[in-house]
Amino acid sequence: MNRKEFGHLLATLRKEQRNDFDEVMTQYDLAELSRIPLVTLQKIEQGRQANIKSDMLLSLAQTLKLSARGREAFLLCASGLEESDIGASTVTPDQALSELRDGLAQIQTPAFITDCFGDVLFANPSLLVIYNATPEKLLAPHLLTQFNIIRILMAPEFEEQRRMMGETAHAFLRRTVLLYKAMSIKNRTHWYFQVILPELNRMPIFREHWQSPVFHDEDVFINYNTIHLRHPKFGELKFLSGPLQGITPHGDLNLYSFQPLDAHTVMACAQITQQAGTTPISLATWPKVRTDKFGYATMDTNGK
Repeated sequence: MNRKEFGHLLATLRKEQRNDFDEVMTQYDLAELSRIPLVTLQKIEQGRQANIKSDMLLSLAQTLKLSARGREAFLLCASGLEESDIGASTVTPDQALSELRDGLAQIQTPAFITDCFGDVLFANPSLLVIYNATPEKLLAPHLLTQFNIIRILMAPEFEEQRRMMGETAHAFLRRTVLLYKAMSIKNRTHWYFQVILPELNRMPIFREHWQSPVFHDEDVFINYNTIHLRHPKFGELKFLSGPLQGITPHGDLNLYSFQPLDAHTVMACAQITQQAGTTPISLATWPKVRTDKFGYATMDTNGK
């Protein structure tokens, strides 16, 4: 991310912050709270500050209330390295997705693949069975986020599925948002993220956790999550989930798999797999291509 792009990111993160009067944090506010000269902050946001000291970056991250994982991403973005340099590889995006999809097809427990925006590209049948849903239930053509994992977990129309989590729902959903917030740092200024964020913010559960500050040490273990479900057919199911990450020029891909935490869940997964199979179900498209009103691509797939 070059200096101009980082400046745009910093301005975007600043504008996400609200004060007690629900007003957007100004440059003056951020400069004062971070103890950075206002003119320096303005130069950073404009992409004109060549050298940014580490203590200055840490102060900005602290003032912006970034989580530990978010600070890590923020500091990497400030390094001045381009995404193509960080993810330099001879593996093409299609090859990366194909490898993850082949892995997904072999997993005997619920699993799915997302892109860097949280859109579910592929899911195995077990995921939909344990979530008591179908591809048709996910359809919402008027929404770009119709296959986004945040919508699938938090939209009002999936209240029945959230009730399956019982008392564990709040902790699971909060940790999901914390991870999403941290993993999306480097994509915050991407045109696609800017379009889907207002859709996600219309979901009260997401908005509550997205706008809430991270509590002390709350995000230390957000890279994994425990899931407890009371399924109408298979009873109490307990899983541990976490992402396996693949880096591509079009952003990170993530393969999430649910690992059973008890013998009953193991047997339920075996039964579900035997009945539903493991052939991946295609959902969202990737990579993202911006189009004009006639449906023609108007910029490259990186969408910068």
